[in-house]
Amino acid sequence: ISLTINGNPRSFEETELTMSQLVAKLGLEGKRLAIECNGEIVPRGVFTQTPLKSGDKLEIVGAVGGGEGLLWNLMIMDLLNIAGKTYNSRLL
Repeated sequence: ISLTINGNPRSFEETELTMSQLVAKLGLEGKRLAIECNGEIVPRGVFTQTPLKSGDKLEIVGAVGGGEGLLWNLMIMDLLNIAGKTYNSRLL
């Protein structure tokens, strides 16, 4: 499946993925985030029932605490792939 995540093209070996499977694959489980798919916000409660298809455009925004309130910060999905394994950091 081929997706665009935060403006970056990404390909996955799987032919089918749900939103929750993608979140797990990106190592974002348990994080406070919001996901927009093709211009529509996807409620967290339906991630497991939301299938993705090739060509979908996703924007993933994560919440980070700071200062007096909660700031929303765009998560840069600059992931590193080595031998089929995806790393969230280039600091190995």
